[in-house]
Amino acid sequence: MKRLFLITAALVASLFTLQAQTWVRFGTDNTSSGLPSDEVYDLEFDGQGTLWAATNKGVALLQGGVWTMLQGMQALEGKAVNQLFLDKNKNMWLAANEEGIAMRSPQGEWTFYTTESGDLEGGLSQDILEDDKGGYWVADGATLTYIKGTERTHYHPSPNPFTTFTTLAIGTDGKVWAGCESGVYYFESEEWKLLEESNTFGSIQDITTREGHVWIASQNGLQHFDGIRWETQTTENGLPDNFLTTVMFDTKGRLWVGTDGSGVCYKDGIKWLLIGENEGLLAKDIFDITFSPEGKAYLATHKTGVAYQTESNTWALYSGDGLVGNVCKDILLSKGGSFWVATTSGISHYDADGKKWKSFTQANGGLIGLNARRLSLDGKGQLWAAFYDGGVSVYNPTMEMWTNHGVGEGKLPVPTVTDVWVDTEGVAWASTFAGGLAKYANNKWERITEAQGLPSKSLLGLTPGADGSLWISSVAGAIQYKEGKFTTLTKSAHKLPDDNVRNVLFAPDGSMYICTNSGLQVRNLTTNEYTNYGASNGFISSYVNHVAFDAKGNRWISCWTEGFYLMTKEGTFYKIEESEGFTPSDVYTARFNEKGELYVCTNDGIFILKDPETLVQKLTATEPTLPAHSLVVAPNPATKHTEVQGANAHAEVRLTTLDGVLLRKMQCDAQGSLHIALEGIAPGTYILVVGTKAYRLLVSE
Repeated sequence: MKRLFLITAALVASLFTLQAQTWVRFGTDNTSSGLPSDEVYDLEFDGQGTLWAATNKGVALLQGGVWTMLQGMQALEGKAVNQLFLDKNKNMWLAANEEGIAMRSPQGEWTFYTTESGDLEGGLSQDILEDDKGGYWVADGATLTYIKGTERTHYHPSPNPFTTFTTLAIGTDGKVWAGCESGVYYFESEEWKLLEESNTFGSIQDITTREGHVWIASQNGLQHFDGIRWETQTTENGLPDNFLTTVMFDTKGRLWVGTDGSGVCYKDGIKWLLIGENEGLLAKDIFDITFSPEGKAYLATHKTGVAYQTESNTWALYSGDGLVGNVCKDILLSKGGSFWVATTSGISHYDADGKKWKSFTQANGGLIGLNARRLSLDGKGQLWAAFYDGGVSVYNPTMEMWTNHGVGEGKLPVPTVTDVWVDTEGVAWASTFAGGLAKYANNKWERITEAQGLPSKSLLGLTPGADGSLWISSVAGAIQYKEGKFTTLTKSAHKLPDDNVRNVLFAPDGSMYICTNSGLQVRNLTTNEYTNYGASNGFISSYVNHVAFDAKGNRWISCWTEGFYLMTKEGTFYKIEESEGFTPSDVYTARFNEKGELYVCTNDGIFILKDPETLVQKLTATEPTLPAHSLVVAPNPATKHTEVQGANAHAEVRLTTLDGVLLRKMQCDAQGSLHIALEGIAPGTYILVVGTKAYRLLVSE
């Protein structure tokens, strides 16, 4: 262990999560990076290229750029692990507080040492160390235990029974050192002795040895013993902080120290060089430092996960961050990388210049509600936010304050506001669910309902048209409002996939995309030609929320319950799977910034695709999810079933009509097989969706 601490829940720091894949994620936790916690106590490479991370919620392994949880830990599953140690035989040892010590062999076999087994007696395991005789020393509360074969020896060197030994080191001369909150002890002549000089060191955080020298990271600076005398280095000698948490040598022989709030530094000759925010390291509280076989530094931090040096010697993080909530409905991007996010827990702003988050809620941020759905900027740079549980809030960046618009006479008709937009004249428009359309001008809201010709009062969104019209998404179709008149596109009259329209969008070529509860329609408003996209042409999602358009003509489709899809300019669909680093099921909105990076709002935070074109090339090099096969069931009724074989284990199978109406949802067995009974299915052509692939199913007479 590299610092005395209590195991507590860490607040999430204002930093972003770096995925080893193409994705970067913003969220309130770090589920996308794979780390179980932002509080990381120790790091250790296992000699096979795998990085082990000990956290307050278990142990995670970094392999091939992906974090996974260590399995088979039994009683240690999800528990805090303070220290990792790789012995000479490549066994990995874990010190885990009151849970004791665990050892995992290279073959994956576990051995546990606990107070219940009689191996330990202190009840608070903090560190473990191997000596050159094949024995192991354990810092275990006020006890220092020696384990060799079946031998167990318990030492109590301190007269204070509440002493907690936290760190161990061994020199080339075989001398063993142990640090605690009250000083340093060393093992000599078969007994532990107190180092008298350590009474001024304060709390001992870490000890390391090299070529007969001893270095101690303490509360009162860096203590150094050259074999003859002790000396202390502090901020007066160039250290950034006197409270040091860890001390380590890198592969070049340079001495590194971590601090309690000032980052890390290393000694280049006689000068200490600080690595902090100016060098791109945003983590300040450091628990441990380790180095990859290539010599890159990895840092275990208090509240920001794992920081590491990239190939260009810049710094990145596997970590959590500062969103107010993970269910993100909308995002508003600014030049330079800053953005606003609407969540179901409030609104968050990320300042790219200061690399800081600021969040607003109903309780402490002045918002009219919590469930924010849409964001919009007016010509004055003010942010307008639609809330489904309160109304509209407007943020003035100059005043740094919110103005709220609630329900009442001359105000909004209902609190369930689904969207807000401000036109070039400065007039604000708000769509509501069950309250119709509202228009804000001359400091008051005017209500527009069925009495003025509005086809439905249950509205879901607003989109301005290039001709000055306003398009309104509703449960009764796509509504155009132009020059005071309403015109509606519906399923019956205009062949929409569904009258429940979730969004209306316009592509760069002027075509209109109508997102519905039963698929997507792409429509040419000049010629009235249209194409519906559903299961019949390879798109196996129903609830379409949003479409984003890239510069190459590809379309990125956000779907509720069904995830995220790429639709190429040729009209081929690909579902973006977990194998690509994208895990959410509910996707609400996706938008491109000025660099062509894609920001995706999901039920699990904000996912950012830095290089969409690379993902397009990868996906289009694989088999698309187009209907490619016909399964003929004949004769009927002699045969009233069909078979699926060779699918993935437990793959989901759906039987739908050509219009995408779901008839049955099933699941393959562990061998990827499924018997599908066809009783009650009328003769005709259907779509059989197996996983992400769609097939034509012909049910004959």
